[in-house]
Amino acid sequence: MTDEEIMTRYAEGDRHSFGEIFARWAPRLHGYFLRVTGASADADDLLQATFLTVHRGRMSFRPEMGLRGWLFTIAARVRRDEARRRFRRPSDADLATAEELAAPEAGDFVVARERASAVLGDSPARAHHALARGPQGTAQPHRAVARRAS
Repeated sequence: MTDEEIMTRYAEGDRHSFGEIFARWAPRLHGYFLRVTGASADADDLLQATFLTVHRGRMSFRPEMGLRGWLFTIAARVRRDEARRRFRRPSDADLATAEELAAPEAGDFVVARERASAVLGDSPARAHHALARGPQGTAQPHRAVARRAS
């Protein structure tokens, strides 16, 4: 039985077909995610998100387009969306590092902002947010200065 036939059966309500699709394609998709992320935990999360999307979108599967392309298109979009989410919302570790670098003993606000930008990427808004929050999420007295410097 082809992958497309199995996926069609799954879309028609055969729950056991999902297990077959997962068994056939999870190792390949996981390998793809592992290559692009370099982290097994991230690859696991992306694989789970991909198969959740497959489940939700199973009714839109078109056998004539092929399962391989459909799965890898979903996988690439899941990876892209996760990368965008991480860029827009840095992790707590990234913010903590930026806040450490921007501590008052780091000196001049402009230098602190540049250091925070280096950690958080080239986003002045993210650096400003980290500086404005200050250590342990406290407001800093230089908040008004930060607004004027933006």
